Amino acid sequence: MFKIEKLKYIYKRLDVDNYKYRWDQDGELIVSSELLTSNCETLDIGELLPRARSGHKAFFYAGAFYIYGGYKKGEDNTLKDAWRYYPLMHHWEKVEPGTEIPSENLSCASTQVRDKLYQFGGSGATFGYTNSCKLYEVDLESLSFTLIKLASEVSICPTPGYGHSLTYSGENKCLYLCCGTDGRAYEKRIFKFSLSENEWSVMNPDKQCVTPRYRQESFVWREGWYIMGGGMVFKSFDMTCMHRFCFNSEKWEIMPILPDTTHGYPAERRGFASILYRNRLYIIGGSLINPESNEFHLVIDEGLWYIDLEWMTWRIVKGCKLPTPVDFFAAAVEDNGKIIIHGGRDDLAKNVRTPETFILWVDVPPLVELCWEKIKIWEKEKFLTLPLSQLMAFGLPRTIAMKVSQFAESCKEKQRC
Repeated sequence: MFKIEKLKYIYKRLDVDNYKYRWDQDGELIVSSELLTSNCETLDIGELLPRARSGHKAFFYAGAFYIYGGYKKGEDNTLKDAWRYYPLMHHWEKVEPGTEIPSENLSCASTQVRDKLYQFGGSGATFGYTNSCKLYEVDLESLSFTLIKLASEVSICPTPGYGHSLTYSGENKCLYLCCGTDGRAYEKRIFKFSLSENEWSVMNPDKQCVTPRYRQESFVWREGWYIMGGGMVFKSFDMTCMHRFCFNSEKWEIMPILPDTTHGYPAERRGFASILYRNRLYIIGGSLINPESNEFHLVIDEGLWYIDLEWMTWRIVKGCKLPTPVDFFAAAVEDNGKIIIHGGRDDLAKNVRTPETFILWVDVPPLVELCWEKIKIWEKEKFLTLPLSQLMAFGLPRTIAMKVSQFAESCKEKQRC
């Protein structure tokens, strides 16, 4: 361990894959040559919190973390609310969506394309009895849901259901959909939706096509769409390989993943999160089937698993664990490597959900954010009263000042209402 004397000089020289930061008791910045990824911590964020839930969606937009929808056990079990979390201020606030959030939002499929989100399917409670096959375009600025109408009423459409995977190809301006279930059967077909023609089409299956399943994870890497994990009624899929769909040839292939040389493979799972950041795919949480009892149990990993996508090899960061194992939660990553995790089921036997929020850095935090974390302890309330010009005159960088000003305006708007 050593202290940084010249912050800017040392910071520029750091290899982000080999160092991590922390503040010591004297308020000085410490650099460690250990692996970068830090422990996942529970956020202390005050009294105003979203209700405990599972099966909801999450995304980052304009420096804030959003969640909406989900399932809450009880009379009002299908949630149609939205919440926004400001990481810089460690503060949740309820958001009034521009339109009503669809009722069938539980375990819906979604993919983010810049300032828009495409959402398909989902179920209401009870699962499997109120399924949807509707496709929405969501404006993230206003959180408005617009139903995309099909060009033809007789066109082929995916079976109503939940737990699908949805992605977008910028090259051909199409959405692709696979997997999912209606609660009884699992979708075997692969669908393609043309955003220019507003029409679904079924793609020809091939021998390497992904095995039917639900609540798997998917991601796009170098013109390929990868599917991994997931489950069925009495089955969860392992992590020894992935199915890759090539957007150019529209063909599938099976991609084996090499094990970690010491720890092998992570446990099979469904209802987990996969987070793509740079050339690494991190997996978090989930549940797996016990073959003896045919019951699902929460996955308890010994560390944070990730795939080195350049070498298609599993790696693990030992000791980096979720404080509370969960499945069917919501997670998203910011451009700077900050992962935020919310909710999920934390007790399968009692079917209990948690309202907790966790944060995990998988990159060196920007120096400006590290400094802000220290400054706001002393001046947080004062900053909320200052206009943007005075915040910048105080010395805050423009990016931080604009986010603080946006948060302050939001608080004032709430008070006026």
